[in-house]
Amino acid sequence: MKKRKEQVERPVEKPRVKYDEVKPDGEKLQKVLARLGLGSRRKLEESIQAGEIRVNGKVAKLGDRVVTADKIKIKGHPVVLDDKIEKKNPAFFKIPVYLPYNSPVGKYEIMMEVFNAGKVVQKKKKNLTVLKPGFNSFVYSFAHNFSFLYGLLCAIVAIALGLTAGYVFRR
Repeated sequence: MKKRKEQVERPVEKPRVKYDEVKPDGEKLQKVLARLGLGSRRKLEESIQAGEIRVNGKVAKLGDRVVTADKIKIKGHPVVLDDKIEKKNPAFFKIPVYLPYNSPVGKYEIMMEVFNAGKVVQKKKKNLTVLKPGFNSFVYSFAHNFSFLYGLLCAIVAIALGLTAGYVFRR
């Protein structure tokens, strides 16, 4: 007669809680970064000692504690903590995406993948448009759309500034 294998009880998964709700003074920086999968604690400690990690704009020291509101950067790149994902509905969420300042303006096609337990659940292609608002964008579009007028305006400004500088610096 075969013996039945004993059923092993699996531990009940604890609900995720923000770490600053559990520890109001926060957790050690290297522990938080290691949990995010950015390296081992020892390697992260070496990076902290080398001054490569900043918290709220200040160079981090060993033993620093962080909470979810802190802004962390490694070698100038921002770190997105798990708590930044806002789940309003199990099917919908938003996550901030940081682009470099010098990203070229234009339209891009990006691939989004949703993972559940390490497996791809859904893939979707989306169009992303990168725009740069402000005075620089206005000047750039004006120079390309009205090149003759832009050249004429630049020449007038250069002549006016030259005459003004000559008058001001006359002995």
